[in-house]
Parts: sequence; structure tokens; C-alpha cells
Amino acid sequence: MFDLYHKLKSWTFPASPPALASMKLGPDGNEDNPSMIQFFTWDSKMDDGTSWWRHLENEIPELARAGITQVWIPPPTKAMEQDGRGYDAYDLWDLGEFDQKEQIGTRWGTKAELLRTSTVGKKHGVDILIDAVLNHKMGGDRKEAFTAVPVNPNNRLKAIGKPREIEVFTVISCANSHVCISSRQGWTAFDFPGRGDEQTALEPGTFLWCVGRRLHALGSQNAVGEGHNGWSKNVDQELGNYDYLLGIDINHQNPEVREDLLRWGHWVIETTGATGFRLDAIKHIDWVFLLDFLRSTKKATDPRLFVVCEFG
Repeated sequence: MFDLYHKLKSWTFPASPPALASMKLGPDGNEDNPSMIQFFTWDSKMDDGTSWWRHLENEIPELARAGITQVWIPPPTKAMEQDGRGYDAYDLWDLGEFDQKEQIGTRWGTKAELLRTSTVGKKHGVDILIDAVLNHKMGGDRKEAFTAVPVNPNNRLKAIGKPREIEVFTVISCANSHVCISSRQGWTAFDFPGRGDEQTALEPGTFLWCVGRRLHALGSQNAVGEGHNGWSKNVDQELGNYDYLLGIDINHQNPEVREDLLRWGHWVIETTGATGFRLDAIKHIDWVFLLDFLRSTKKATDPRLFVVCEFG
């Protein structure tokens, strides 16, 4: 029925105009032949100790001469570990400024280096695009107890058991063997001890993030109870419902969480001077929230905000 609805909708409603026509494809006066480059790979890191942001700053003049108008940078936010690429998102409000996860900077550098790189980009007619990871969080600061319902891993809409206290496995690798340690709690509390309440009004440590958590050797479970709405219906229907991908899934239906993310969208663009986003893994994110996020950010910054998305 859902597929039939969308087919009928496509027959009865006019197609939307191409999105690119309304987006900013490069600095004003430099949009005749726009070109974007992804300026990193998974293994990108300078051998001489130079930060990646400083490396990009040094390369911007040459990129501009080559005709590049936009640079897609890796997630600039604090990861769960020192060498994390940012897709293991810990704190969106930390751009390499606070002492968290045993470091101040990220894998890519410090906030000051990022801002200087963006300034150099503007000087040479090169825009910066932020890689935004809004689907999940990782690296919780402490464990919490909560209730979850086991579901069929091939159809997450089908419960296969009664609500029960969550059971998370920590897997420790030792040579060729693996030892599984069972805990009746999950790493869902994010306190951001190095930042405190700077930047955001959302109270740290609240159990508002988790919607569902895939567990080692247990298929899938759906967190239930206070602060939770179950799986979002506004996501891809693979596996019945593809709300959950990895880590601690962000509950985009919670008003406090939504407001925090909407504020972050304005803040990160205004703070860094970036002109758009590459959005990570949108098939797993509530599309109603995504529309609100883009509309809110465009209204607060630039209606021509550039956005490109990874679906998977």
C-alpha cells in the first residue's frame, strides 16, 4: 500500500524543480563552472605531524587555481576515540576545542585550525562543506539501565519477545579468541565532561538519545519506556524499518533532542563559515526531522545552503 501511495503521488503531483538550481555552488561570482572535491580518505593523516586542517589550508591556493569551488571536509566534530574519523560521533558541539576523549583536537586538527582554513578558503574563492553525522552517537561516558524489546533482525517491526532489561555485550579480542562480557546496562549516557553546558542547553546525561541498539550476537532490540518513541516510521523500510544503523541511535522524535540538533545546524555554519553540508546516512534518519533541519538552517543562515546526502 505504501508503494502504491507513492506511485499515485508521482502521477498526480508535479515534479519538484531540480534542487541544484536553488543552491549556492561556490563563492558569489564564481559559480559558472562549479567543482567540488572530497578532500580526505578514510586513512588520510599527515606523516610529519601537520594537522589535516593545516594541510588543507596550505593546499587551498592550488585547489583554487585548479578550479575547485567547494571542498567537502571530514566530520569536524569530536569522535569517540583519538583517531576516530568523526563518523563515530561523540560530541557535535566540540570542533576540537574541549579536552574530551583524551584530547583537545580531533583527528583532523583543532577548532582554531579549522576556522583559519575556512577563512583562507573564502579568500581564495573556495567554500567549505561540513560532513554532518546526525544519525547516531558513540563513546558514551557511562552506562544506564533501560528496557528493550527483542525484535526479528530481518523485520524489526516484529517483536519476538517481551520487554526486558537490556543486555549489552562488550567483546574483548585476545589473539585469536574473543571473550564476551555481559552487562545489564548500555553505554547511553553522554555527559560531555570537558564541555559541560557550553554551546548547548540540552542537559547532559539524559537518556534521550537511544531509540534502538543492535546487540552483539542478539540480532536487534528496540528501546522502550520514558523518553522513547520506538522506531521512527519516517525512514527506509529495509529490514522492516531501517531507523537503526549503528552506535546509539539518536531519537529525532524527542523535542529536546530535535531542538538541540536544529540549533547545532545554525551554529556550525555560522561558527565555521561553511556554506553547506554533506549529510551522512540519511536513509536511517527521520525525514520529517531532516526537512525541519534544512529549513531551519537555511532560514537562519542562507536560503541557498548547499546540501548533498549519502543515502546508505
